[in-house]
Amino acid sequence: IEYKNTGWNNLSGWIKYEFLQQRSDIVNENAATSVAAYYTPYNVNSFDRNKVKLWADWTPAPLWLVGLGATWADTDYKDNFYGRVNDQTQQYDVTASWGDDKLRITGIGNWGKVEFEQDYRNMASGTSPLPGGPQTSTTFDWSTNNTQDGWMVGALVDWAATDKLMMTASYSYGRTGGGVDFSSGNT
Repeated sequence: IEYKNTGWNNLSGWIKYEFLQQRSDIVNENAATSVAAYYTPYNVNSFDRNKVKLWADWTPAPLWLVGLGATWADTDYKDNFYGRVNDQTQQYDVTASWGDDKLRITGIGNWGKVEFEQDYRNMASGTSPLPGGPQTSTTFDWSTNNTQDGWMVGALVDWAATDKLMMTASYSYGRTGGGVDFSSGNT
């Protein structure tokens, strides 16, 4: 579902909602790996994803353009006992530009974060691989909540030196970070 509007004074924008349902029949059968069948690779696993994207462009004065964007997504992985079970993503963008067909200077910046949960089970020999049940020092469920974030700023200069020569210079700088929260049924 998408809605666009360019009829406002000096303002245009759109909002888009997306639902993606992926179903997979991939099953690990322990044939070529020591990974048990109840683990599946999350990126090819069945999942439901809801995503919303929003963008607005504003031209406050001649030669000026300001853009703002945001994206949010929530993914719920299906049919796997262990590994990644969900993730949430958000990203925000801003762009400011000044110039005409001969010279344009643009500044950009963005910030994003993804949080994902992973669930696992430590098992003693002969115990059930299914999650839940009594938690002991040798058989217990555990999970991690991981956060990864990053930001970037940059600048771009486009100069049309002649009708057939365009020169461009750009610079960007970014940083990433993250952390893990760990919890366990083995206390």
